[in-house]
Amino acid sequence: TQRETMNASAGFARLLGREAQPLMAIKPNFHRMASLMVLKAPDTPSILLEAGYISNLNDSAFLASDQGRANVAESVRRAVEIYFARRLALR
Repeated sequence: TQRETMNASAGFARLLGREAQPLMAIKPNFHRMASLMVLKAPDTPSILLEAGYISNLNDSAFLASDQGRANVAESVRRAVEIYFARRLALR
């Protein structure tokens, strides 16, 4: 179960990275694993999206802007829509 969950999480993380790339700056190695407690549930797929760092002036300005927040939200919306459309198609 945990392997399936990790695979689902990794798939969604790659999808989110692909959808975010045209709308915001993405690091080349945007998908990484972490041993954070919130990411380790054996039966609940999860990801952590870091859209920027408030200690970075450029990231902070992007996150404080209406357009920046809209771009982050749009990235997540697109990825969620695609993820669930694919799941429904498999039924």
